[in-house]
Parts: sequence; structure tokens; C-alpha cells
Amino acid sequence: MKTRERILAASLMLFNEDGEAHVSTNHIADELNISPGNLYYHFRNKEDITLEIFAGFRQRMEALLDAPANRGIMDLEDVWLFLHLVYETIWEYRFLYHNLVDLTRRNRTIRRRFHRLIRKKEQAGKDLCHSLIAAGVMQASDEEVEAVATSMALVATYWLSFATVRADEQGEVELAPAVYQTLSLMAPYLREPERGYLGRLAEAYR
Repeated sequence: MKTRERILAASLMLFNEDGEAHVSTNHIADELNISPGNLYYHFRNKEDITLEIFAGFRQRMEALLDAPANRGIMDLEDVWLFLHLVYETIWEYRFLYHNLVDLTRRNRTIRRRFHRLIRKKEQAGKDLCHSLIAAGVMQASDEEVEAVATSMALVATYWLSFATVRADEQGEVELAPAVYQTLSLMAPYLREPERGYLGRLAEAYR
């Protein structure tokens, strides 16, 4: 692995473990056992590192969020898998979500691009609902779809902070309950067989 890639990988690990605000370029250099000068050869400062990590996250997340529109008709299991992939990506870049308000206040570029991601989350929620409606397993008006999609984006954006504060002493955060909680927003609009499926999922995560 090239030095630049090692710097990004180590930075992501430290940001996730300690929080981006608490990690300096010296910490990153120490983790890699390289000189600060070597690090600055590849990145001018920590902000450049953060922006490049965010760019990788954004590319992956946008590709995921575009999938429902490109996939066509999906069933509830497809939605379940899609949400798992979304939450797995959020977990891999969790430092962004743990300190989202502070980070977006400090970095205008991240703030602007995260706004776009939130809009894409809402659109993905609408696409999921419309796909289930087309499959005949969901019935909802345009206004109801709009409300469900906004709630899905809200849960996906802030679930990690909620779950972290709520976690046990070991700090364990599980992704499956987040998927169920997001899916449950659709429950009032699903036909009975699919509601039963969600009920079985709820039992599995109690």
C-alpha cells in the first residue's frame, strides 16, 4: 500500500476511534511511524485528509442511494438488503455521523455536499416506496410517501448517535435494529403479509 493510501486508512481508523476533532496530523504520523514532513508531502493539513476521506464516502454512498431508482421493482427483502448496505457504509465512516453538526459547521465543503447526500437519502426513500407500490405490496399517497422518505432519511442520518448513547457499557452498536427501525416506517402502508414479515424481524431483534 502506498504512503498516501496508508495515511488515509490510518486517519479513518483514528477518526472513527477517537473522533476527527481529537486527532492531529502528529497522531496520524505517529500511528504510521512516519515523520510529519512525510505526511505533509502528501497532504497539506488534516482538512485535506478529511476531505479526501469524505470524497470516498460520498462516492460509495451516492452509488448506493442511486440503486433503488436504477433497480426497478423491489420487494421487501431487497429493501432490507439495501438498507443493510447503507448502514454498513455509515458504520465504516462513522466519525462523520458521530460529530456531524460540528464537522459541517467547520467545513463548508462537507456541509454543502452532505446536504446533497441528505436530499439523495430522501429521494432513495421515495424510490423504495414507489417500487413497493409498483410491486403491489404497499399503498400510500404522494404525501405519505414524502413523509415516510423524510423520516427514513432522518433515522439513517441520526441513528448512529442515538444508538451509541443508548448502547451498553461495552459500547456495542448493532446495525440490524437500525435496518428494522427504518423499515418499520413503511409498516402502516404495507399489506398484511409484509407486515407479518416485519413482525418476525421485530421478534428477532428484541
